[in-house]
Amino acid sequence: MGNGVMAIKNNPFYSFDTLSFSKRLIQVGVPDKQAEVFAELHKEYFDSIKETLSTKEELNNKLKELELNLKHDIKISALRLKNDLTMRLGLMITAGIGIFATLIKIL
Repeated sequence: MGNGVMAIKNNPFYSFDTLSFSKRLIQVGVPDKQAEVFAELHKEYFDSIKETLSTKEELNNKLKELELNLKHDIKISALRLKNDLTMRLGLMITAGIGIFATLIKIL
């Protein structure tokens, strides 16, 4: 789908071929008027989704961007966790020293 999508998306002159489409329908027995309407409806639908297609290159670029964002978020989370654990350990050591000092005075 990669090369075909790029050809369709990047070429302003590319259009759904309603004539060929309706001829093929007529060849298999679809009435002329019905084939023409069906071809026009397909063209309208095709034209409406053409701009939403993504090329393989665009998808790869978006994937790289998401990977970088995820790596950054993981680093930030790791730093926050490290800081949180350091603070907790410091509080536990301080509390332990306080309890130990209180016990020495009592005993």
